[in-house]
Amino acid sequence: MIVTTLTYKKPLSEVQKYLNEHIVFLEKFYAKNVFLASGRRDNRVGGVIIVLSNDLQEVKEIMALDPFYKH
Repeated sequence: MIVTTLTYKKPLSEVQKYLNEHIVFLEKFYAKNVFLASGRRDNRVGGVIIVLSNDLQEVKEIMALDPFYKH
């Protein structure tokens, strides 16, 4: 299990534009039983995702698919 933390590098107004795509991303990996839990961090500065994998490279590849990461 790997815990990932996301920190927004753009203003929240820009992040909000990709929220629906991010939710689809989360749902896809929950459906595959890859994500155990996720949620916002305090003050909306980012989020946390618990990934059910011990392979750091695999987790990096998955996280690179997140619309928040791509934009």
